Amino acid sequence: MSVGGTGKTPLVDYIVQHFLLQNKKLATLSRGYGRSTAGPQIVSMESTATEVGDETRMYKQKYGDQLLVAVAEKRKAGVELILKTQNNTNLIVLDDAFQHRAVKAGFSILVTEYNRPFFRDFMLPAGNLREAKIGRHRADLILVSKCPELSSEDKKRFQKALHMNGTPIFFSRIVYDKLKSFAHHSISDSIKNVLLVTGIGNPAPLHAYFKKNYRVEHLEFRDHHAFSAKDIRAIHEKFDTFASR
Repeated sequence: MSVGGTGKTPLVDYIVQHFLLQNKKLATLSRGYGRSTAGPQIVSMESTATEVGDETRMYKQKYGDQLLVAVAEKRKAGVELILKTQNNTNLIVLDDAFQHRAVKAGFSILVTEYNRPFFRDFMLPAGNLREAKIGRHRADLILVSKCPELSSEDKKRFQKALHMNGTPIFFSRIVYDKLKSFAHHSISDSIKNVLLVTGIGNPAPLHAYFKKNYRVEHLEFRDHHAFSAKDIRAIHEKFDTFASR
């Protein structure tokens, strides 16, 4: 229901991994935020982030032929293209489609962030909600994302505030792995200084994690930022001064 930063992308990735392990024939469908193209399109390994969007490019790069990835502004047209391209599809995971009523999903998951829940928010432009809070009742399951350690009483209080009697509610958290190089090699535990570069909806939890474990400087770009050569030079310059300390 909210604009950006709730943790939908990690959830989609988790669902994809779960069902691929069960040998299901999968597809993902999203708008392809920020792409330069229009209309329904199947994402290939040659597709660029500019053409299809950064998140969809990430899915394809990670899963390759295991996962059919599609983009479409109109999700109904995207579903039709997927079924035409891969007619033995068992499951289509729609990323960020809660407001797309033209497609009647078999199961809807509403993701809300623990520290920024929809019931404390307001509709755009006063807040970040895309629709009225009553829309929550279309959800088959509520996933509360980015949770700290919670007691049973904490969970009960949050569940009561949701006003979703009868709807399953799950609490989740992000567990960060150790730092790795771009070549996927482990990085020494002796590293203390970190330059954090983000371009995501809500980098605050990630920044907080790094502040707890490292001396960190943060270069924050907007969600889905299209990095330019100028940006890359600025990152290099910041890193050079940062690393020389």
